[in-house]
Amino acid sequence: MLNYYGLIATNIFLAYFFIMILAFLPKKYKFIITLILIAISNLIPIVNNLTIAELAFGYIGYLSLCSTLFILIIITSKLYSKQAVIFSYTCLAFLIMCIIFYGCFFISSYKLYDIGFSAYIVLLFIFSYGIILLLISNKFIVFNTILLIATLASFSNLLQMNIWNYIIDPILVIICLIELISALIILVKNKKENIAEIKYF
Repeated sequence: MLNYYGLIATNIFLAYFFIMILAFLPKKYKFIITLILIAISNLIPIVNNLTIAELAFGYIGYLSLCSTLFILIIITSKLYSKQAVIFSYTCLAFLIMCIIFYGCFFISSYKLYDIGFSAYIVLLFIFSYGIILLLISNKFIVFNTILLIATLASFSNLLQMNIWNYIIDPILVIICLIELISALIILVKNKKENIAEIKYF
């Protein structure tokens, strides 16, 4: 199951990558060209009988469920939303979580295991973090929806009970940084031209 999920998640990441490159095109053409590029990436071997999708999977590894869901939401907004959508709240929430998570794990990983580290306990803290953010602002709703789905999915053990498979991974950090930079560009452009209403999540 994990390998199938890995390849599906990689293709979703590739779709995001192609859509970002094709940002200058109308949405209809962007969608069609992206589908063609995804097909090529999976069907035509380029190096050592490996396709682009397989090579990409080798480099990025297994995306967390949070990353996959977030990318899907971004792709949907870029292809179907009539308004500009900025995921600044979602990105900041994930980045703060990643900084704390990676920091604590790499500094105290062995201590955590010594005291009986449990992924379920960590999920409880993460879920609480999401609820607190939602109480601060309802613009964290996308973040909380992703977090809720990933947390519930973790109890199914479909991707093995490894918290990295569900919550965070390095690609999530990269996606968040790209989206924040993209948000700044949209805001600057909109300030100059004042042509679009912007939704924040």
